[in-house]
Amino acid sequence: ALSYGPCTWLVLSEIFPNSIRGKAMGIATMANRMTSFYVASTFLTLADKISWSGAFYVYAGAAAFSFVFYLLFVPETNGLPLEAITPLFQNPAKLVKTNLANAKDGTFLQAKPVPKPAKAHK
Repeated sequence: ALSYGPCTWLVLSEIFPNSIRGKAMGIATMANRMTSFYVASTFLTLADKISWSGAFYVYAGAAAFSFVFYLLFVPETNGLPLEAITPLFQNPAKLVKTNLANAKDGTFLQAKPVPKPAKAHK
């Protein structure tokens, strides 16, 4: 099935600095599991109140929101070392501006070439 599941784990593994990555991933995993539990435990009640199709429209709205969130607030990290990713989040306005510019010209959908690492000198 097509979903944002892999995006969540990819983003989480890249955005936390090395100094707190283990603890932060633990907290993020707990939040993810709690959200999944909440959705699973409330789905039947929600479907009973607003119909099955209505419940799916609610979840489709959440998916649309997450698409916009990823589009605006998640930078392209292809080819960047982990140490260079965290600073990208320090200026949210610049990040949103860059992501919107990439969305307008369509480059956010294109894979960027990964630079080859420099050879170590002996």
